[in-house]
Order: sequence, then structure tokens, then C-alpha cells
Amino acid sequence: MDSNKIMLKVDASALEECIQGLLADLPDAPYQVRMRALDFLDNFSELIIVESGITTGTDLPLLFKPSQRLLDFCAAVRARDFDNIAV
Repeated sequence: MDSNKIMLKVDASALEECIQGLLADLPDAPYQVRMRALDFLDNFSELIIVESGITTGTDLPLLFKPSQRLLDFCAAVRARDFDNIAV
């Protein structure tokens, strides 16, 4: 019975772009900043926002976006503004 299936459609492109930029910038960051980046992995809710849309039919779109906290962290690392990063 195919009518009992739900198709998840996931878009993580914004999150992926954010993470790729962070990975490019982190090697030049101080040790404490790199460790703070790893701390995000301990609390996944600090890393992403999940949004879902309501559609008719069997598709369930999911959008994975970087959280504002992650965006702020990435911007500070890119700008080398390490004083504003809570470590």
C-alpha cells in the first residue's frame, strides 16, 4: 500500500554552506575558538533549526538551517573577532 508512505524532502544547503565556511576559517583560529566549535557538537540544538512545511499529499519538506548562534559564531571566526566569542 503506497498510500501509507510519507516522503521526506530534506534541504540542508544553507546549513552545509555555513559549516563549510566555518571549516575553511577554523584552522587559523586560536585553540580555544576551535574547541568552542567542537562544543556545538555536544549540543546539537545550538547548531541547527529544523523547519517543516505542511503540504497536501505524502511529501513532508524539512529545512535544516544554521541557528543564529552558529551564524554569529561563524561571522566572528571569519572576521577574526575572537573577543566576541564565548569560550
